[in-house]
Amino acid sequence: MRSIFEPLRTSWDSLTGSVHVYALPGWDAAVVQPWHDAISRTGVCVVQPVPFLHATVQRTPLFLPTSRPGALDRFATALTSIARGRAAFAVPLRRPAVTSAAVCTTGDPTPEWDALVGEVRAASAAAFLGRPTPAGPHAPHVSLGYARQQADDAPLTAAFAALDAMPWTGTLQVDALHLLSVDANEDAGTFTWSTLSEHPLR
Repeated sequence: MRSIFEPLRTSWDSLTGSVHVYALPGWDAAVVQPWHDAISRTGVCVVQPVPFLHATVQRTPLFLPTSRPGALDRFATALTSIARGRAAFAVPLRRPAVTSAAVCTTGDPTPEWDALVGEVRAASAAAFLGRPTPAGPHAPHVSLGYARQQADDAPLTAAFAALDAMPWTGTLQVDALHLLSVDANEDAGTFTWSTLSEHPLR
């Protein structure tokens, strides 16, 4: 595995205050505990704390320290409109797996997911004129842990293989858009945030 944080030092304006829109799974710790235990036991990467598990809908180009007056309010208003126009939905997620820089549980994009991401991306482009909208997520996914340095993932892959008989119940319930100020904590190996606003889907 390789550090997920290293490329952010050059691709993000700052490792703090990056404005994101997330869907939050709201899982009980029991859903991910066996996989979190395997991550902790092998030390290949770092556990993402349960209260901060998330699915990225869109990262915006905005960073709070350099935000323009009114832009964030315009975006929040647009998110309210988007959320009111869409019903809550669920995305089935596959069993956690080791990727190049994280442990992820990933689902196939659904029409509801793709439409939501598209609307949020359009709202970001309209609210933050002159700043390119970052790429959207490759698929709906929740990361259970992140690599913060180069490491051989074989021990973690083996530990996950031993969990093949363990039932997996993770489903992403998309019932609100959460506008957040996100910090990439490279030393701790985690992403945390403070809430700016919440926008429930109907």
